[in-house]
Amino acid sequence: MFGLYSKLSEFVWGCEETEDTNSQASKRNLREKKTVSKGITDDVGCSRFSQNPKFKKEMVGKVTRLYDGAGLIDDEVYFTFDKVIGGERPEVGTEVLAEAFRESEMAGWRAVRVQVMSEWKLDENEKPASVETLIGSITNITHDSGVVDNEISFKMSCVRQGYVPFSGDWVKLDVDRAADGTIEVTGVMPLREKNFTGVVTYVSCGVGYIDGEVYFTCGVCSRGYRPRKGDTIKTTAIESKQGKAVWRAIKVEPIRTTSSVLSPSPRTQQFMGGKMAELLSNKEGIVITDQLDVGEVHLGESRMLIIWISNQSERGQIFQSCTTMRQDDQFSVQLSSNDHWTQLETTERPKGNETVSVEEMLVQGSLLAPDMEIPANQAKQTTVMFNAKNLGRVNHLLVFAFNGFEIGRYITADVRDPQQAILKPCTPYQRPYSQTNQAQQKVANGFSGDDSIIPGEKTLRKRKLFLPVKLGQYNIPRDIRRCILEGRDLGTIVQALREPLSLKNYAARFSTLLYAEELQMEIDMRQFDIDSVSMNVCGEYLSLQIPGLAEGRPSLLLGDKVIASLTGSSSDAPKYEGFIHEVRKDDILLKFNEEFHNRFAMQDCDVMFCFNRTTLRRAHRAVEFALSLGEPVLFPRKLSPKLPVFNLTTSDLPTTEQCVEEGNRPVSISEIRI
Repeated sequence: MFGLYSKLSEFVWGCEETEDTNSQASKRNLREKKTVSKGITDDVGCSRFSQNPKFKKEMVGKVTRLYDGAGLIDDEVYFTFDKVIGGERPEVGTEVLAEAFRESEMAGWRAVRVQVMSEWKLDENEKPASVETLIGSITNITHDSGVVDNEISFKMSCVRQGYVPFSGDWVKLDVDRAADGTIEVTGVMPLREKNFTGVVTYVSCGVGYIDGEVYFTCGVCSRGYRPRKGDTIKTTAIESKQGKAVWRAIKVEPIRTTSSVLSPSPRTQQFMGGKMAELLSNKEGIVITDQLDVGEVHLGESRMLIIWISNQSERGQIFQSCTTMRQDDQFSVQLSSNDHWTQLETTERPKGNETVSVEEMLVQGSLLAPDMEIPANQAKQTTVMFNAKNLGRVNHLLVFAFNGFEIGRYITADVRDPQQAILKPCTPYQRPYSQTNQAQQKVANGFSGDDSIIPGEKTLRKRKLFLPVKLGQYNIPRDIRRCILEGRDLGTIVQALREPLSLKNYAARFSTLLYAEELQMEIDMRQFDIDSVSMNVCGEYLSLQIPGLAEGRPSLLLGDKVIASLTGSSSDAPKYEGFIHEVRKDDILLKFNEEFHNRFAMQDCDVMFCFNRTTLRRAHRAVEFALSLGEPVLFPRKLSPKLPVFNLTTSDLPTTEQCVEEGNRPVSISEIRI
């Protein structure tokens, strides 16, 4: 009987102490201290199955038997209730997840963790949320959410990828409706979408209409495209209520009417930085006509320019396209694919070329076409038609694309109006040499002398200005002043003037130009110096009559400085500094040192005018601070179009009749503040 009991105990709890040779003591401990032996068994078992994975398993089963505080899973794995996660007592037939181990291949399985599977199941009375589709119009949009029909809110993370919602759009919502009636938006997409080809009927202030019924903004246009009235475009639009329009364009692309007007390729874009010289050079034996100048063209006239492209290599080259880098309807590049050009009348080739018509070029086979091969040691030609519509100098870059490389050429034209000849001067203006030479000599002599100047009385400020960073003086360096006054090349002492402009020489180059500008302003100001003039007493001021002051010769401002000295005095005599306190029609009011007012008033003086250097000093400071902006700001290489900050149409302004009825005056555009 005792042997049967020991075998049963070994089957259930396994060997409790494998290293204990006294089996009788082990059995007595088991009967007297079951809880202790169970803890020992758990610890020993955990250590053993962790060291030997063959004696560990995870299983899903059902409770088949229950005892007082214990039970069996699938009649194989023994477990106690203290191993059940959550403290819930399982019933017979309950499905559980268990981790079990055993001491040896002959021992039984014992669970160390039991989890009731019913905790993972949904409540039988709880119904899952139903998925519905709702349709509505967006009534409000913020940066991270939106509202449909003033009722249903959604987050921007739910919006379909590629779609940017807009107030007024008709959308389709995917929502989850819970049992309590609450809904959660899981998806937002346009209700209807269509692709079509239309014509731009209106453009103003960054917005426009296509075919009068599709609203668009310039932000949805393809990069680099600026829509114009009458353009034929390819559009993708969604249903949206935008004023009188019922559709809103989300993508606008121009349709090129000729094969020669193409958008710049990615290879061309890389030349828009510092590699322009590489683009303009001939390559792979292809030589293109240089100096493409249409010449002077009267407004409203048309002129054709022929461009020769010769292949001087030993193998053929494939011509792909000719691209204008900037859209301008005055230029049109003509290739043989344009059938309507065969009806043109004969036009003379500029600069002495023979008369050739486009029709003759087609017959001779010399006019280029897209994807045409230029054989070795042969030449082809293309034509550029220029229609003069805008006055002024026109300069455009043409890019000829071949198989694997590109070549650029600048084409220029000068559009003039015949009526402009009436406004031309009879003789060109020339500054009087003697007057200029005398002014330059005064500047040179004034710089070389070390005259003592007695300061005057400045104008008083209403309040004292506090400047956290004091503005520097930025005086003209001696070597730059001497070089300019002597007429020598300034580039010999400032190498930055001979180098291409870059971030490295940016400050040195513009600072030198500011010094040269200041010296020229000083020379110009010396031409208005007045000799042997007397100043009248006007209260606490001295009045100085200046001929030409009303016309701005010289241009004097409040606070400007005047240097006065007695006529006929020696060069060592002191000079007096005065400041302008008031500028009137023909005279200015000055205030010098009190000694000058008491002793030399009404005496003949030589007066020298000085301009205020504050503006130039601020320009020098701006040049210094500009370096902190970096190369992307000072030398941008790509354009990032942005939407307008404020759009205003004439329909938004009240009419004059409405203002009169309401008792208000009409509002002008200049009075509107953003």
